[in-house]
Amino acid sequence: MTQGGWGPQGGYDPNYPYGPPPPQPIIVPAPMVMSPVYYPVARIRPRASASVVLPLVGALLIVCCLLVLPWVSTSTYLPLPKISGQIHSPHTFAQTYAQFVAYIMGFFGILYAFAANLDSPGWRWTHFAFAAVGVTCLGGGGLLAALGVGSVGAKGSGGVVAVALLTMVVGLGVFFGLAMLRGLACRIVGGALMLVYAGVHAAAVHELLGTHASPFAYFASLGYVLCAIGALVGPRYVPSL
Repeated sequence: MTQGGWGPQGGYDPNYPYGPPPPQPIIVPAPMVMSPVYYPVARIRPRASASVVLPLVGALLIVCCLLVLPWVSTSTYLPLPKISGQIHSPHTFAQTYAQFVAYIMGFFGILYAFAANLDSPGWRWTHFAFAAVGVTCLGGGGLLAALGVGSVGAKGSGGVVAVALLTMVVGLGVFFGLAMLRGLACRIVGGALMLVYAGVHAAAVHELLGTHASPFAYFASLGYVLCAIGALVGPRYVPSL
């Protein structure tokens, strides 16, 4: 007896000797997995802009005021080096400023003016390196003086040692903090610092010379103000891979 089955053309065929076809597996297409696409992220880097002219002119005014320009409105040519050479034992703030503080402040002010305007780590860490050397020498000199005093049995050397160590720690901490600033913080702090320098210079000149001061003696304050404006304006920021 012939048993029918499913024919090759589909449907039931009583003359086809095979049974129904085996069930076909259901093929489920695998889901499409999208691989993540990574795009390079552009970093914003500072680039020098036309505002760098401000600290350049400001630095020129500071240098000329401290080294070349006359400070006294008389026929005698009296720049700051001649004035400071006549001060042997400074007793006031103005005399101390004229003797050596003006030069130190001008040097570090110019360094940080460019650091703030360019938002440059190179300028910031150069500023810190010179400051670290200066603070270390100052604190080390105080320690040597204290140890020398202590060796002859004088009292109070412990306080001098503590003050010298505290000066070193605080000084290095302040300059390290200035070196760590970047971006808008560096520019704001740098601008404020330049304005403080401008005020200190103007106050020292007024206290030292009064009405006899030449207008050229205040050119350093003008230079610091220009540096402050340059720091607040800052560089231009461009994307860079």
